[in-house]
Amino acid sequence: MEKVPPQDPLFKNFYHFRQLSIGNPRIKGPIVIIHLRGWCRRELFKVPPCLAALAAGLVLLALTACTPDAKRHDALTHTWQELQQRSTTAPNNAQAVKAGPSQCVLSDEIIAVARSICGDDPFARIHNALKFLIEGFAYDPQYNQRQFTRTAADLFRDRTLGGCSDYALAGLALFRAMDFPALLVVTASREWIERYNTNRLSLVYGHSFIELFVDGRWYLADPNHFVLYERYDPKDRDYPRKEVFIKRGYDFWDLGLHSSEDAEALLVRKALTEPLPAFKAPALRERFVVSFNLPELFVNLGDVLALKNNDFLALKRYQRAIELDPKFVPAYLNRAALLLRLQRYAEAVQDCDKALTLEPGNRQAHYYRGQARRGLGNSAGMQEDVRKATE
Repeated sequence: MEKVPPQDPLFKNFYHFRQLSIGNPRIKGPIVIIHLRGWCRRELFKVPPCLAALAAGLVLLALTACTPDAKRHDALTHTWQELQQRSTTAPNNAQAVKAGPSQCVLSDEIIAVARSICGDDPFARIHNALKFLIEGFAYDPQYNQRQFTRTAADLFRDRTLGGCSDYALAGLALFRAMDFPALLVVTASREWIERYNTNRLSLVYGHSFIELFVDGRWYLADPNHFVLYERYDPKDRDYPRKEVFIKRGYDFWDLGLHSSEDAEALLVRKALTEPLPAFKAPALRERFVVSFNLPELFVNLGDVLALKNNDFLALKRYQRAIELDPKFVPAYLNRAALLLRLQRYAEAVQDCDKALTLEPGNRQAHYYRGQARRGLGNSAGMQEDVRKATE
């Protein structure tokens, strides 16, 4: 898909000469100035040729300055210059990404989440965005087969993710909505490629990363392991956990990946047709790893699933939180609330009893138990719990 220049005549010419002077290094400056001189005389004002040439030179300098600034140019050019030639939007422009026909179009819900993520500096905001991927979405293995088929808007609406590609797409959209330039990188496991070359039945294994441009440098985010790496060079071919670079783009659809089958075919084709380069350990350093409380994480996942009326999976997540920490009171309380909605009152009473054993006087536990006792017809017990919940 070729980049579509703006339709306004002035900006259309601006775009054309920017591409002429910057995008094609084989065209020399004098030729560009000749073209620009004619443009200046035609579009801006009727002036003598000498003044038009001077104006053209100034415009050419301005055009050069309008490419990524000097601090960004070297880092950006080799990662997105070729993408600009075929894509309808610039990867470092959140507003443009919002408008383009893409898997990563920013919905109102994505933008609202992005605005809610705060931090004292860009890295604090990135940390909190990765944390949101943990706490704001539920993981469901049943969604693995739907990877690559949904848009970012679908993911934020469903709030349920499958494998690493879903986490990458959700993170990609969120970072762009937060005005961070972001690109997607698809990799393949080096160990899988080595196995596949001797055993064609080996299960295909790949991964997805996000490149982030922050304060004049590229960083690498792993949205599935919730890590941000610094000292990242987009030219590197080797990635964390011995992953090997396969392809980069705006999103999976931009890379031609619309299904799990498409992704497997891409990785297999690369494994069969391209020699595996010698391993070179990347000079990456973890800027931070998002830490999280596993029982709390499973309770949050249960809450997300309960809001989506996926009650069976929600109960399983609460149970998993209790298995990890039998003394984690919120797991019992949130499960009791769901059991109340399902009218499973006796089980709700049991969870509230356990919560009160661990934390005597918990008002929420008394309130839920009072509601459950009312459902069971125990008026005296209900009144006692209501009194204690309001004391």
